[in-house]
Amino acid sequence: MSGPITLSWGHSMEAYLADKLVNETEAVADAFQRLIDKDDNLAKVKFTLAEIAKDPALVERKIRELRTIQYHNLAKVDAVYNITLGIRILNLAQEKPTLFRAVMLRHDCVHRSGFDKDGNELKVLTKSFVQDTADLIKAFVENIEKAVRARSSSRL
Repeated sequence: MSGPITLSWGHSMEAYLADKLVNETEAVADAFQRLIDKDDNLAKVKFTLAEIAKDPALVERKIRELRTIQYHNLAKVDAVYNITLGIRILNLAQEKPTLFRAVMLRHDCVHRSGFDKDGNELKVLTKSFVQDTADLIKAFVENIEKAVRARSSSRL
């Protein structure tokens, strides 16, 4: 059962994490500045005056490149959410080890055609596993939404 159903929950979670981060970063002025100040990768980016003069929206465009983070790397995503929004998303996961395992299994499905790195077929991908994982991700996303709303309402 390593077809589209298995893959959709992981992809959906990664897309959600990317969209939420970019949208919130664009909506919250201090989030944008914190990201520029504290993200190690962005701190290393250098622009010439000529590049800035040609493209006044250069910094904003670079921030939009947040969509290119590998959102299956939940530890990195957690760090960026913390810098930008002050939210540790991994603290919001009900079953963190299960979530990490699901991400790795999805990776094996996508990049190894349903086999692990040692060539063993993944037999864990049952209908029940997929449903349980979808439920876990749904709860994770709902918890992130609540945390973002709480943060937004506390700024008002």
